[in-house]
Amino acid sequence: MPIEGFVQQDSFYIPLQGGGEGFQDSSSPSGNAPANQSSIDLLDPNNVFELQNTVSDKLNKYQIQYSRYMKCQDPSTSQNMNPACTNDDNFENVTVSYYDLMNSIDTLNSSYVNQKKVAENNSQENYQKTMALVTSQYAEMVALRKNLDRQLAQLQYNLQNNKESPKRRLDSMILGYILWIILATCLIYFVFVG
Repeated sequence: MPIEGFVQQDSFYIPLQGGGEGFQDSSSPSGNAPANQSSIDLLDPNNVFELQNTVSDKLNKYQIQYSRYMKCQDPSTSQNMNPACTNDDNFENVTVSYYDLMNSIDTLNSSYVNQKKVAENNSQENYQKTMALVTSQYAEMVALRKNLDRQLAQLQYNLQNNKESPKRRLDSMILGYILWIILATCLIYFVFVG
């Protein structure tokens, strides 16, 4: 069953060009959605994916700063640090890195409120429609899977038990050719020798 607003291409779905509401066409020359088409919720007005990447980068930076700070405080581990401990491995830099991380998380959280159509997409009515659609698609997939399993079992049974299976036909042809060769050889032998 096709997904509304998408078209199946090979084994994945891509957005319809100029199609379903709320889908941005990434193949348009300008890279922007046409004026009559609204944008995907997670891209307008802020690109949530870029904000998530920023949070991940800040988290990695904080973890490195914190780890270096902790290791540089212990004399037994500070000697083995590569690169060696410096004056930058202090609590002040860890605190700055922590506040950068928290600000990026706050920015990400506040961006969800400002995204277009969030209230519409989070409505109870939309949730019920989506749940009904997902439930019906799941039931269709389960039925399709059962049907495919039944057909595959039937095919395997036919291949194993069918007297006209390709392997059995090949074996019978080879046996027939061998018997004809033996018969012809015997006939030639008796004609010329006997």
